[in-house]
Amino acid sequence: MKKNRDLKLIMSFILFIYCLSTIAQSSNTIKGLVVDDKNEPLPGVSVSIKGTTTGTLTDVDGQYIISGKDTDVLVLSFMGFKKQEIIIGQQKIINITMEEESIVFDDVIVVGYGIQKKSDVTGAISSVKSEQINKIPSTSVNEMLRGSAPGVEVTMGSAAPGGTSNLLIRGRRSLSGGNTPLYIVDGVPTSSIDDINANDIASIEVLKDAASQSIYGARAANGVILISTKRGISGKTSVEFSSYVGIQDINRNFEFYNGEQWAAYRKEAFFNAYGYYNEEEAFPGLMRNAYRSKKYVDWEDVMISTAWQNKNDLLIRSGNDKTKYALSLGHYYQDGMVPSSGFQRFTGRLNVDQKLSKKVSIEGNISYTHSVRDVAEGSFNSFITIPPLSSIYYDDGSLREDVTEAGQLDNNPLWNNQNSEYKDYTNRLNINIIGDWSISKEFSLRLNTSMSSRLTDENSYLGVKHTKGREEGGRATVKKSSNYNYLVEGILNYSKKINKHQIDGTLVGSLNTITWNAISNTGGGFPNDDLGYHGIGSALTYSVPAYEYTHRKLVSYMMRGRYNYDSKYLLTVAMRVDGSSVFGTNNKYGYFPSIALAWRIKEEKFLQSADFLSDLKLRLSYGQVGNQGIDPYQTLGLASKYLYEFGEETATGYLPDEELTNPDLKWETSTTTNIGIDYGLWNNKIFGTIELYNTETTDLLVKKSLSSTSGYRRQLVNLGRVQNKGIEFSINTTPIRTTDLVWNVGFNFAKNKNIIKKIDGRIDANGKPVNDLNNNWFIGESMNVYYDYQFDGIWQLDNDISNSSMPTATPGSIRVSDTNGDKVISVDDRIIIPRDPKFTSAIITSVEYKGFGLSADLYYRVGGFVYNPYLSSFENGGDLLGKKNGIRRNYWTIHNPSQEAPAPNLIQAPAYISSLAYEKADYFRIRNMSLSYNIPNKLLRKVGVESLKLYLSASNLYTYSKVRSYGPEQNPGAYPEPRTFLFGFNMAL
Repeated sequence: MKKNRDLKLIMSFILFIYCLSTIAQSSNTIKGLVVDDKNEPLPGVSVSIKGTTTGTLTDVDGQYIISGKDTDVLVLSFMGFKKQEIIIGQQKIINITMEEESIVFDDVIVVGYGIQKKSDVTGAISSVKSEQINKIPSTSVNEMLRGSAPGVEVTMGSAAPGGTSNLLIRGRRSLSGGNTPLYIVDGVPTSSIDDINANDIASIEVLKDAASQSIYGARAANGVILISTKRGISGKTSVEFSSYVGIQDINRNFEFYNGEQWAAYRKEAFFNAYGYYNEEEAFPGLMRNAYRSKKYVDWEDVMISTAWQNKNDLLIRSGNDKTKYALSLGHYYQDGMVPSSGFQRFTGRLNVDQKLSKKVSIEGNISYTHSVRDVAEGSFNSFITIPPLSSIYYDDGSLREDVTEAGQLDNNPLWNNQNSEYKDYTNRLNINIIGDWSISKEFSLRLNTSMSSRLTDENSYLGVKHTKGREEGGRATVKKSSNYNYLVEGILNYSKKINKHQIDGTLVGSLNTITWNAISNTGGGFPNDDLGYHGIGSALTYSVPAYEYTHRKLVSYMMRGRYNYDSKYLLTVAMRVDGSSVFGTNNKYGYFPSIALAWRIKEEKFLQSADFLSDLKLRLSYGQVGNQGIDPYQTLGLASKYLYEFGEETATGYLPDEELTNPDLKWETSTTTNIGIDYGLWNNKIFGTIELYNTETTDLLVKKSLSSTSGYRRQLVNLGRVQNKGIEFSINTTPIRTTDLVWNVGFNFAKNKNIIKKIDGRIDANGKPVNDLNNNWFIGESMNVYYDYQFDGIWQLDNDISNSSMPTATPGSIRVSDTNGDKVISVDDRIIIPRDPKFTSAIITSVEYKGFGLSADLYYRVGGFVYNPYLSSFENGGDLLGKKNGIRRNYWTIHNPSQEAPAPNLIQAPAYISSLAYEKADYFRIRNMSLSYNIPNKLLRKVGVESLKLYLSASNLYTYSKVRSYGPEQNPGAYPEPRTFLFGFNMAL
């Protein structure tokens, strides 16, 4: 006590002397008290006059004294709390309550089971701010993360309204066990990231090395995404409202055949097939009418149009020293560019923090999502491949069902669209209750409990078609599924500081159960009215239900210790133990250790004088994580388990599983070594990270085919070894920072290579490892490859074909490479074609000038190939048979000796046609450009508004790619990736 009083006296004396000096300079003296949201004094808070060198710190009682003019702005800042700016005016006493920054702030990031100062982090963790991800108008949080952090690769899953994207962290590691990362939202694992409203997100952390991931053990083999949502504040009520409206259109880099071009293409195919030309034979049915009248159909124009989307979000945050809350409501609507397609989502979230006493508090998080997705019947393939020589309507104006009547069943996509319905309803509820008990200064206990459910209801039907007097088609499907996830965790934390030694410890015990089941009916029926189609009920009259069920349990224990000496030498060790029900009785448990070291070199005395160096930290980590991404039980199909359980007479028991149980099946394990450097130059005007890593994945989970005599088709076994290695780096800089102008630039780069080191250990007669050709797995190559012939041009009239490796070829046919040089084309001439990119990179830049802002996100992918079926497949119009429309090709004729595509033939598709379908997957994209303006505060205060930002934004503005498609990561038959233009605003009250 005496020591504290002496300290107070000394600091008070210093403040007194300081005050005397400031009073001599100004007659306006301000004093006050600074406290936190618990009304506790905050010592060490920086209090300064904006734009000057005048400043002070609060004393041990949170008090300060400073001098300033009436027009001056008082600035208060303190790590972990929001910076505050207050106009002094006529005030002589200004008491301030500092607001806690939402879980993540500039100097602190979320790590597993807690938060940590950035400077003390020992693992490879990338942080993404909420403002960055919300630039992209998408329902997929994964898609918003594209290009935001090195080592995070995002590929388009579906661009349809309500679609998803796929995410990989540091490449593929598993052959069959899944490569999806673990998502944790406010401490709770979640099965679907795309049910979350991005506007609720405060920050995202990506755990990339095993030392960071290992605390999540069995589920962290493919990386971890930690999401923190926005929380309440104390001292005032904050109301934020944001809204935007946008329009979507398409932008493709290829051409279809128009009517005249397709007619010429069909003629050539007919002549090459039969050696003569006859118009009635070449253009049967309605094709001939369209050919003669030149009334062609542009099916893309018929089926695709511009579409609108709209998003509105409301966030209310408030509280006092005991209770804080954050309430959010969101609505998102996206109209489809194809009729009868669209997506609508409603979200609500309530986060509450309640302090029950000085030592006990609780936290409650409740979120609910309801979404409806309308899916157009069929795919883009169903209309972009229909010949333009066709007719949509009968003479009476009604829709045709077969638009060519050429004997090849070209179904009218507009008829299908208007006589079908596909609706997908999803309801997601998450309830999370957390209790915190500060047992003492050193010990605290947290109990984390959660329940989440995700219920889906899919209903679809397609009307009955009337073809030549008989009814065809007509089908309906009803499917209901549910996913329940329960989690209970106990977390004991210990923290102690002794002089320069800081020790932290964490113990975790966890129980997680996940149950998923689904029942579906698919069937056909008869029309029940005069419209020629039926509803779902009658279609299901003749159907048999199918039931699917999985259940898994995970019991986990984790121990972690952290040691910090003088914020200079850092050590983290951890051990996670997981027991999972999906594995065999002999290997239920997996053990996943890790260790990480960090040295803050900048803190060493020999660098203290290096003023240009603001940060330099070396990190080294080693650890293991597991993969349990397999199904515990297989689909029961028509076994009617649902009916059996409810005692229905139609149930006949269970069908045998297709897979033989393996009692020795064990965890797929990834071991990672990571070296990282964090750097900062010139007061962090330039800063970033460099990462080098190597991951070895062993005991791969692989489905092995079994002999038919066993009575089973396959069995899950542990085989092989895969290596992943790579480099990542990021650099962020502020080239210009003045009072009116700020320019920021960020760049990141990631290169990853995965190699199969071992498959099953078999060797051939020459002593070489045996490859798995069925799965395209090759020792020494990536696990993600194609295996096919290499296109080498088109045979021409003057080529010596008879003496070549393809003596039976003819002019106009495809030539492939004789890669082994034996003068014979055989299966041994196939080559390995890589699919993975060599590297990915992104540039994010922004300029702010007197309230105006301009930002751009650029993304670049280099390397790899993609297989485009629209250059080879019959179903996709790529086989040059002349029966379907598709991507316009520069095909070979006598008068056009092309080297790009062979001669069309109405009867026979060209040999080796698949070799034409591999296109370079490199692409460059301007992902987003935004222009914004912040309305001046002096104008807003008059109407009671704190801030108002208006903006215009364009997404997917420009893409350069050699992949002929609506998007570089999809084939042309997938729903096109839209180009979107938005106008929106963000307002705070």
